[in-house]
Amino acid sequence: MDEQKVKALLDRYFDGATSLAEEQALRRFFAGGHVPAALKPYSPLFAFYAGEKAVTCPAPAGAGRALRLRWWMAAAAIAAAIAIPLTIGLLAPTQDAYTHYLNGKRVYDREVAMQLADHQLQILAASMQRAKAGVETFEKLHDASQHLEQLDKIRLMLRQVDDMISVATTTTTDKITH
Repeated sequence: MDEQKVKALLDRYFDGATSLAEEQALRRFFAGGHVPAALKPYSPLFAFYAGEKAVTCPAPAGAGRALRLRWWMAAAAIAAAIAIPLTIGLLAPTQDAYTHYLNGKRVYDREVAMQLADHQLQILAASMQRAKAGVETFEKLHDASQHLEQLDKIRLMLRQVDDMISVATTTTTDKITH
């Protein structure tokens, strides 16, 4: 591999953009022994990687026991995750889904619960209609205030025109009298 290609690969390597095959090619290049002087500073880095590959860690004493303990803890966690919802579901009271309270008393009759829900929806719909009417009124007031602002601007411009006319008239009458 030529020196320029190695430099380009090193740049990509330090940017984290090399593939595994390219990194292996760099390791082989620096392990080959024919490294140019300009690239010698990088040799210890790749020699370190080669040395680390040869190092093996012995398994710590009791590793099998720890693995078995982790397995049992995982199994217990899974069992608890399944058992808790089942237990809650079995102990929960099984009553009609249409339970509702009316004046502090529980109502189990589906028809009564539906009537109460319908009544509440009608109240909500009426509130929504009032809110919509309020928004429409606010929009009308907002439009009216914008029109008033425009009228104020026109009134101010008319005053300025009046002032200019009065100044022009005064100046003209002063010139005529002199």
